[in-house]
Amino acid sequence: MTFISKLAELVILPSILLVLLGIIGILLIRKSPETGRSMVLGSLLGLLVCGLLPVGETMVRPLENRFERPDSDMLATMHGAILLGGVVQGSIMKDRNVLALNGAAERLVEFDRLALRDPNLPLVISGGSGSLWDQQAEAPLIRDWLTSVGVPKHRILVESTSRNTWENAHASLSMLNEHLDLNVPRSLLIVTSAAHMPRAIGSFRQAASDLGYEQLEFFAWPVDYRSTPVTVLRIQRLGDGLSNLDQAFREWLALTAYFLFGRTAEWLPGPYGTAPTQS
Repeated sequence: MTFISKLAELVILPSILLVLLGIIGILLIRKSPETGRSMVLGSLLGLLVCGLLPVGETMVRPLENRFERPDSDMLATMHGAILLGGVVQGSIMKDRNVLALNGAAERLVEFDRLALRDPNLPLVISGGSGSLWDQQAEAPLIRDWLTSVGVPKHRILVESTSRNTWENAHASLSMLNEHLDLNVPRSLLIVTSAAHMPRAIGSFRQAASDLGYEQLEFFAWPVDYRSTPVTVLRIQRLGDGLSNLDQAFREWLALTAYFLFGRTAEWLPGPYGTAPTQS
């Protein structure tokens, strides 16, 4: 199931579909010139409009604005912080023995700041391999880097088997319960990209319900923002625009799939809730 979903993410991205439309159009030009040219033109127009105009930002901004960070007083009441993977390039780190981050690097930076801010805050790193091609688990690599910059190893719990957000939630809570009783009221902080936060919070709420931890409450620490207030006439780099479009489309599609398959109780999870009550 995970392999199929990861493969589908690569195939049905808008930028890939638009390119495929153009390729098919080129192949059809000899056999059906009018249809072929129309498909090529549609592909080029779609790439230009979606790449140069802030279409992706318009789609991703509601996701990024869904959750806000808790204030300092609320932050002091947290019983643990959970960092979701998707931040390092495991194969490069293993091969080069250097820190290699991807576009979600702010997750690690902010998690380190939280660790330094509260020396008593339990830390959980959740992330196996989320890639089809790279089987190197992320969480141990992140732990090793954090310890190298001064975070005590005994504070860090590592969950290195999960391959997606739903597995992050279930595996992290199951592991954390072995060290911290989750059957009493607890507040946990989730650190991940802002656009990913609704699905992450929804997954953790549902996992808490599935596992019987009904008194957990989850708070967001969103990072890695991609959007600013959108103005239609603002032109951006083509690659940036298509990247934002793909990210937004992937996240909205994943939210829909998680809701349909019962991995979240709401299509677009929002703040102020705890784990949904089992029916």
